[in-house]
Amino acid sequence: MDDTEIRNGHLIEIIQDEDAEFYDDAFEGSMVFAIAHKRYTLPGSVSIESVVDVSNCGNWRDIKAQIKREYPGCEIVDVQMYDHGGITISASPEPHEEWFRDRWDAWQVGIVFTTPEQMRKWRLMSRVTQKTRKECREAMVQMIATIDQYLTGDVWGVRHHEAGAKGLPHIRLQSDLRR
Repeated sequence: MDDTEIRNGHLIEIIQDEDAEFYDDAFEGSMVFAIAHKRYTLPGSVSIESVVDVSNCGNWRDIKAQIKREYPGCEIVDVQMYDHGGITISASPEPHEEWFRDRWDAWQVGIVFTTPEQMRKWRLMSRVTQKTRKECREAMVQMIATIDQYLTGDVWGVRHHEAGAKGLPHIRLQSDLRR
């Protein structure tokens, strides 16, 4: 829903950005968003096969165990997708029933993870603490929420027009009306 407001002689419009572009390197090397889906490539994601050898993995539990072997000390967040007339994604450090309650159109589609080295660089710390791990998990969940906003069209922008600008009616200020 677009919204318009006049403030101090300026017309301010809050509009839905229907042509939004997603910054593909949104993770900036601080985390890896890996998915396994035949029809979709999600913004900022890479294929799970490019990150870890999944040839001996039968499910996501096996994939996570393989990642933990290859990247000791990493933090992993599960990503689930709901696909029905559009897609939406959600993330959680622990899978739970509250994600999406549809056994036919919802499933785990990927993971987001970060290594201790990435955590140290990202947080500019020499040591990874439990607090750092928690903050990194929260950041991964938030990044997936941001990608979901992009996927569902929940992206907004601001359009600004000055009073009397070409093509716009002159906007009278409150002070003008008192004269």
